Amino acid sequence: MSAYTTFLIIVFLAAIPLAIMLWLATKLIKRVIIYEFQHGLIYRNGRLARIAPPGAYIMPAWNTAVTIVDTRPQLLIVSGQEVLTADNVSVKASLVAIYAVADARQATLAAQSYRDELYLALQLALRDAITTRSLADLTAQRATIGNEILANATPAAEGLGLKLSMVELRDIVLPADLRRAFAQVAIARQEGLAALERARGEQAALRALANAARMIEQNPHLFHLRALQAIGERGNVIVHTGTASGPIDTQATPEN
Repeated sequence: MSAYTTFLIIVFLAAIPLAIMLWLATKLIKRVIIYEFQHGLIYRNGRLARIAPPGAYIMPAWNTAVTIVDTRPQLLIVSGQEVLTADNVSVKASLVAIYAVADARQATLAAQSYRDELYLALQLALRDAITTRSLADLTAQRATIGNEILANATPAAEGLGLKLSMVELRDIVLPADLRRAFAQVAIARQEGLAALERARGEQAALRALANAARMIEQNPHLFHLRALQAIGERGNVIVHTGTASGPIDTQATPEN
C-alpha cells in the first residue's frame, strides 16, 4: 500500500468523527433570525421563556421552540354580509380594516387564530351598525359608520393583543329591483329639473316681452327707435323724411 493511499485512509477516518459532530450539532443546536418587523416568542419545554426582539439567536434544539409573530400592519377585508336594515331592506355590505399586533404574547395566547377572531368581531360590529339604521340613514351616514364599527370592535381587538387603526365601509350593494327603482327616481328627478329650468326660461322671456310692451305703450317712439336699431344692425342705410315735429318716416335701402 502506497503512502498516498495510507494518507487518504487516515484523512477519511479523521473526517468521520468530524462529520458525526457536525450532524449532532445540527440536531442539538439551531440558529434563528428574527427580522426587524417581527417578534419571537421563545418556548422552553412548552412554556414561554421570553419574547425576543429582532436579531440572530443560537439555542438548543431539543427543548426550545420559537414562534415568529409579524408586527407589520395587516389588511383585513370582511366580505359581503347580507343584513336587514331597520326598515327590512336586505343589503350586502363589506368593510376593510387595518390592524397590527401590539402584544405578541397576548395575540398568540388569547386565540388559536387572532385574525379569525378579529374578523368575527368586525362582522358582528358591521351587522349591529346596519340593523339599527334605515336604508336612508345607511346611505347618508356611510362616512361615520366606519368610525362606529372601529369604536365597537376596538375592545375585542385589544383583548386579542391587536391594535385597530382604520375601519371603513367598503361597499353597500342593494337588491337589483331596488337599484332599478333608485335609477328611475334619479332619472325622474333630472327630468323634473330640466322641465323646471325650461319653465323658468319661458317665464323670463314672457316677462321681458311684457315689460317691453308696457314700455312701448307708454312711449310709442321707442318702437321706432328699436326698428332703426334693428335696421342698422343689418347693415342698411337709413333715410329720414319728414319734419322734426312730424312723425318719423324710415326707409331702408341696401348699403353699397
